Amino acid sequence: MHFLKVQEENSRLRDQLLGLIQEHQAQNAQQQEGSLEQRRQMERQFAMQIADHRAQKEMMERQLAQQEKIIDLLQSKLA
Repeated sequence: MHFLKVQEENSRLRDQLLGLIQEHQAQNAQQQEGSLEQRRQMERQFAMQIADHRAQKEMMERQLAQQEKIIDLLQSKLA
């Protein structure tokens, strides 16, 4: 009789342990998915920043070209 109680207890504990393992695996999967989404969001933000910086650079290059034309024009009038 004692052997059956021990066997039942072992079976109950094994089932409980398997349940905890599955729960832990599910939590890990959720955390990994959350981390992946966070990384994707950071990559999107970084790509947007790069695009903004490129646009600013192009605008500054156009402004510089205009200023150089003005300087050339003024220098030709002074000559």
